[in-house]
Amino acid sequence: MVNRMKDVEKVAEDLYLIKQPFHGIFTGVTVVTGTNSVGIVDTGLETTPAEYILPLLSELGHRPEDIKCIVNTHGHGDHIWGNKALKEKTKAKIVAHELDADDVGAVDLKLKHGDTVMLGDRQFRIVHTPGHTPGSICLHDEKNQTLITGDSVQGRGVEEGNLVIRNKQDYMDSMKKLLKLEIKTMLVDHPYRPFRRAVLTGEEPRQMIIESLKAAEQFV
Repeated sequence: MVNRMKDVEKVAEDLYLIKQPFHGIFTGVTVVTGTNSVGIVDTGLETTPAEYILPLLSELGHRPEDIKCIVNTHGHGDHIWGNKALKEKTKAKIVAHELDADDVGAVDLKLKHGDTVMLGDRQFRIVHTPGHTPGSICLHDEKNQTLITGDSVQGRGVEEGNLVIRNKQDYMDSMKKLLKLEIKTMLVDHPYRPFRRAVLTGEEPRQMIIESLKAAEQFV
């Protein structure tokens, strides 16, 4: 039997990051557990719910129906392909920024910058960070100074200098916006350089955002 829990990183007692293998790297899926509910940020591949999300929740003593909210950070396939499978097992609402809602599809609630969502027992504020896509978002837990970024913060890229940006100026403006936030822990959805890790702490989040801004300045 394949041990998939090796791909799960515990960030805090109520916060886990699944590193779904994808084309030789990983795509991040964040699970936030609470007293009476569970929140999911991005759902990975079609198989991710059955192979990772639901087994992890079972191990933590939660049921599928505990999932109340699924947030998609943007509309790219490797972050939303698990939506349908997870929705079928739960009554969770799927939410995304209004500018990426059509790409995500079947969205129950459209978000704007500054909106808040409850995931588990944590409140996250939506930070609109366009650049990668028009509706890319980060989720900022101001109380715990935790930021979930999806693909909004790409550092130097998975491969050196290989950024996936639709709008350079929007991306740079988004990085400047993030530099104003208090962040002690940052979760990214791919192994971006220079750190090539999913969870950054201490001074690393700020360094990663600065590296992202520098790389974007050189982006053609």
